[in-house]
Amino acid sequence: MFSATSSRPGLPTSERRGVKTTPGLSACVIAMNEVDRIGACLASLDFCDEIVVVDSHSTDATREVAAAAGARVIERDWPGHVAQKEFAIRAARHGFHAQTDGAT
Repeated sequence: MFSATSSRPGLPTSERRGVKTTPGLSACVIAMNEVDRIGACLASLDFCDEIVVVDSHSTDATREVAAAAGARVIERDWPGHVAQKEFAIRAARHGFHAQTDGAT
């Protein structure tokens, strides 16, 4: 599952909900207990300008592996699939987003 979205297409620099975004591509990854797959997932996103991993309190080393791979890791309770993806998008610093999960 992979999709790309833009918070404000066509704008080189934008203000999105009070957060300054810049041109570029942020990968938004949601994960929980994905230590066996997160490394390959993040390696496949190395073309992105930023990788944000939102982790739902993994009990394995998912967060540590993601951080070691250079991702910005945010730990957050699981509010549901859609809400977690929306949170990841809002946490992104760039105006364009590639979305996936740790199992992809």
